[in-house]
Amino acid sequence: MKQRAELPAVSNFPGYVYMMTRKRSFTAFKTKLAATEPPPDHLTSLLHSPESNIEYKQLSEAIARGIEKLPARRKQIFKMSRYEGLSTKKLLNS
Repeated sequence: MKQRAELPAVSNFPGYVYMMTRKRSFTAFKTKLAATEPPPDHLTSLLHSPESNIEYKQLSEAIARGIEKLPARRKQIFKMSRYEGLSTKKLLNS
């Protein structure tokens, strides 16, 4: 125990032991968690399949067609907010 000299000054000894045990448990858990390998990511393999690439391309084309049907100002705001990361509040005030 590193703080043995402070032990007589502890007014709530059960609480002190509880917190000390809790902190050591969390540290041990974090150490064990960091040492374990993460589970395999099955979603990544699904997203890289040929079918997914085709569906993604079709969806992107459908979204682009829908954006082109918007009025000019709304289309501009949509593109700036989604593709350039600008907030809609800033865009509407400009």
